[in-house]
Amino acid sequence: MKTILYITVNTINNKIYIGVHSTKNPDIFDGYLGCGCYFNQPSTYKNSKTPFQYAINKYGVNAFRRYTLAVFDTAEEAFSLESKIVNEEFIKKPYVYNAIVGGKKGSDQSITIYQYDLEGAFIDSYSSYKKAAECFGCSTTSIENAVKFKSTSQKSLWTTYYTSKLNIQDFNIFNPGSIYEFNENLDFIKSYDSVTDIIKKYSVSRTTINRAIQGKYSVNGKYYSREFFEKFPLTQTKSIKNCKIYLYNLDGTFYKEFSSPIACAREFGLKSSSSISSAIRLGRTFKGFQVYLEKVDCAKQLKLNNQKQIVQQFDLKGNFIKEFSSITEAIQQYGQGVRRCIKGQSKHCKNFIFKLKES
Repeated sequence: MKTILYITVNTINNKIYIGVHSTKNPDIFDGYLGCGCYFNQPSTYKNSKTPFQYAINKYGVNAFRRYTLAVFDTAEEAFSLESKIVNEEFIKKPYVYNAIVGGKKGSDQSITIYQYDLEGAFIDSYSSYKKAAECFGCSTTSIENAVKFKSTSQKSLWTTYYTSKLNIQDFNIFNPGSIYEFNENLDFIKSYDSVTDIIKKYSVSRTTINRAIQGKYSVNGKYYSREFFEKFPLTQTKSIKNCKIYLYNLDGTFYKEFSSPIACAREFGLKSSSSISSAIRLGRTFKGFQVYLEKVDCAKQLKLNNQKQIVQQFDLKGNFIKEFSSITEAIQQYGQGVRRCIKGQSKHCKNFIFKLKES
């Protein structure tokens, strides 16, 4: 097996794509054009997500020609040369399809990331994908995919290069409230402007779709997400079948430990542990108890339903900003990241810290 550095040329407009590919015989064209697209496999480009894939759909595969620039015995050598060619200056050029810098298998967590609004105006920069994700309380994959596929994440556009004004015509700007649908093979199918559109199409309840989004459950063989992914990240869902379960009272004090979810369920006279799984994945209580997968010194103190849960907002330096009369009110303005912040699952949400007001 050899690794090649190749260039694929659009013979109609002369735009190019440069990449790395492993092949048995570098002297024979194996059908691979680049960016996951194969000449004789329409399924690899018909659901276009990258600029190169969109171009193949627009001009047709016969408009593209792949040429070998260099042949290597190892992938590392090929990626090393690619990194010298497909750099930040290169991907800015108008005749280039590459959307991210080359030279590595997968994304570089330490590369500087630039954020722009949906009009293309520069907002801020972050020292890495991880830092950007932490500031918004989202996954690094969400930001990575926004860069890779020139799409949106957190109501923003993202790049690995700086410019005072982006040409938004080069980006796939989705509705900030979009819901993304994936098939049973976890491949992206299409996007919807809202949950309502899905309800109308499949005649399912809003609760069903919202729970599917939060718990990564399938509905009629489909998965849904508020974040765009090339492949639905089902593997990120933690299996709790054999995990220990720790129950805590609403005041945060420890109640009891169980060897597994089913053992916990039987304690309460239940035959199935599905309600416990739902409580964990959706962040809800079970039989009046908080459910944890790890033992903690002191769990969160939850207020009773008839008491107001006042949420306080602070900046990253701990300076008080304002209060919200309820968690729902805070979420309506800043999203579900508020709830994760309150539960201690993330340090902050969209550059703010949120806490429940102490009695």
